[in-house]
Amino acid sequence: MWTKRSHVRCVALAFLVALLLMGGCAQEAVPAKSELTFCPPLLGAGEFGKMRGPAQQLADYVSRESGVKVGVFVPTDYGNTILGLKNGEYDIAYIPAGLFPKVEAEAGVTPLFLVTVDGKAKEDSAIYVKSGSAVQSLADLRGKLVAAADPFSAAGWLVPAAELKKAGIDPISDINVNFRAVSADSIVEVLNDKADAAIAPTSALKDDKVAEAGGAGQLRALQEFKDVPIGVIVFGKTVTRSQATKLKKAFSGIEKSGVTGTNSDGDSVPLLGVLGWDGLKAAKSSDFKDLRERAQVIGMIPTE
Repeated sequence: MWTKRSHVRCVALAFLVALLLMGGCAQEAVPAKSELTFCPPLLGAGEFGKMRGPAQQLADYVSRESGVKVGVFVPTDYGNTILGLKNGEYDIAYIPAGLFPKVEAEAGVTPLFLVTVDGKAKEDSAIYVKSGSAVQSLADLRGKLVAAADPFSAAGWLVPAAELKKAGIDPISDINVNFRAVSADSIVEVLNDKADAAIAPTSALKDDKVAEAGGAGQLRALQEFKDVPIGVIVFGKTVTRSQATKLKKAFSGIEKSGVTGTNSDGDSVPLLGVLGWDGLKAAKSSDFKDLRERAQVIGMIPTE
């Protein structure tokens, strides 16, 4: 039976396969622009329109503080964001950490800031099974149904997927992956005996859905992953050095500015909170060394 879940899974897998197959051709230089375009983080399928208002508030602040005019465009998916950065249509963007190695390799972006959530720029995750499961190692997952949090997340997919590949399990062909829109849902699938394992951030264990399904006490971590970046704000090749300096200063001052905005739920929050963040941490290329290596392992980017 074709269900909404089947659709989500197929779309996620199709996009994931497309990421592995997309070429990494160098792009021609794009002339400097007087107005730059910012692409914010995306919500679930069909909800991309909800991010325009919150993102515009952030863009307006950055424009005012930097003197560099910044507009907003909300793509329907991250594939659009990647393409826009490659062809010079978009200039500033939020990229989930799981996609960053691909975007860096193909679009030549520069990482500027790691975003922080609950005060942290990194998160932990794990591959979970039920306590009494016969699955004792990653190799035992061959042919099993695995509920994964997010194909764009480093903690919820890229890092665990690379570890599976190192264990001899192809994360695309050797397991059946069911991507879920909400991290906690992947854990609930395991607790309800609808999946053999779940890949999810450890923060999802505190979700009420998990408690209602029996609680984290019924789970066993097959393998844990520590300190994985959440997401990054990048500048494309179209941003000039002068613009980058001004924009970086403007972004750096947001957290201490005291300026508030309205998020997609209509709540008044600190300005970064309109996009679900509570801070920005300066980033550099070396921060992503491990993610690049993981991306090479699963074939997302070529091996150097």
